[in-house]
Amino acid sequence: MTIAHIRNFAGALAFAAIASVVAWQSGARRADAAEMSAVDQLVAQNAITQQITLYTLLVDGDGVNKPDPRTWADRLFTDDAVFEIYGANGKMRSRQSGREEIYQGLVNNPALPEGVFGRHFNVATYFDELTPSTAKVRTVTTMVTGTQSKPTGCEKLGDEGCGGRAIRVTGFVYHDTFTKTPEGWKKSYSIIHSDL
Repeated sequence: MTIAHIRNFAGALAFAAIASVVAWQSGARRADAAEMSAVDQLVAQNAITQQITLYTLLVDGDGVNKPDPRTWADRLFTDDAVFEIYGANGKMRSRQSGREEIYQGLVNNPALPEGVFGRHFNVATYFDELTPSTAKVRTVTTMVTGTQSKPTGCEKLGDEGCGGRAIRVTGFVYHDTFTKTPEGWKKSYSIIHSDL
């Protein structure tokens, strides 16, 4: 056995160990385990995590581009998706069925009043189940809302010295079912459980 063979073998062992640890840490139960390799699982988890990040960038804006509800709905939800929001008391606050109704719900009933901004911070994502065609995922999220008006005395610090004022910090957990479509992974069922 040559040094090159040993390096290749060691590399393969390292990759297998990393893939096993990631699969174990994800906690994903794979109903179709024989159809989904560790690499396929990692690719799917990465694609879904990218969609979760894109969700926040499109709904909040990215600092350069304003929020884009149309792209948010089209890129992230299946045609027949369901979107529900529950309060801390367990009562349903809203429910929309279908991509167009989800879009209209965001446009016609904005979560924040004029002059108030919001920013989602996804803290952690956990894969409860992952198959080649579906995934059940929970994402812990914190949202900070605030105003862009400057507090009294701010002029002393200059324009860059202070910004708006935080109004509220909210925590919630998304319970999402993702479905693999020809356009990639999209939410087919999204539930928000709010802490407030």
